[in-house]
Formats: sequence, structure tokens, C-alpha cells
Amino acid sequence: MREIPVMQKTNDLIRLYWAMRIGIAFIWIWTAIVSWFFYPQAESFALLDRLGLAYQPRLLLAGACLLDFLMGIASIA
Repeated sequence: MREIPVMQKTNDLIRLYWAMRIGIAFIWIWTAIVSWFFYPQAESFALLDRLGLAYQPRLLLAGACLLDFLMGIASIA
């Protein structure tokens, strides 16, 4: 069995690390996009109402989407 040089292992781990970070960032950003543009907002407002968060549901939904988006950006930075 051939041993892999330490430098190649390190480079492979660095690539894996960045692939994982980019993947997680994509999931956060995609969640923000889907929540704001594609998921029916009436159902989002109904869910917020069931949770007892009926005060300014549009603002709460926008804040949640913004938070998801910022988490995605923070995952890359």
C-alpha cells in the first residue's frame, strides 16, 4: 500500500473544508430565497400566527429570510 504524502493530505483536507463551507452557505442562502420568493407567504404567516407571532408577520418573515441569508454569507467569510 502506497503512503500519501503529508502535503497532499493537507491540500485534500483544505479542499474538503472549503467544499463543506460553500455547501453549508448554499443551503442557508437557498433557504432564504425559497422562504421569501417561492414558499406561499400566506402559509408562512399562518405558521407565525400558530406560533403566537402574529404581530407584523411580514417583518418577521423578512427578518428570518435576512438572517438565513446572512448566515450563508457568514459561512463563507
